[in-house]
Amino acid sequence: MCDIGMIDQLIGHLSEEHTAFHEHALAALLSIVRGHPRSLHECRRPELDLPTVLQHKLTQLKDKEQFLVGTLMN
Repeated sequence: MCDIGMIDQLIGHLSEEHTAFHEHALAALLSIVRGHPRSLHECRRPELDLPTVLQHKLTQLKDKEQFLVGTLMN
């Protein structure tokens, strides 16, 4: 997955306007990095800026009632 740029693509999609696809993209990203150090290292590349992408996503969805359950778990 790293060799074909899948991580870059998934993180890139997360930067777009939120759709139901993003839940699948996040699940795929989690599946890829879980137990795979190289993939986790890829996610930490500064140019992908994953922490900022995820923080923006949280801010974007904060007041949307349909996504409230996920935020209550934190």
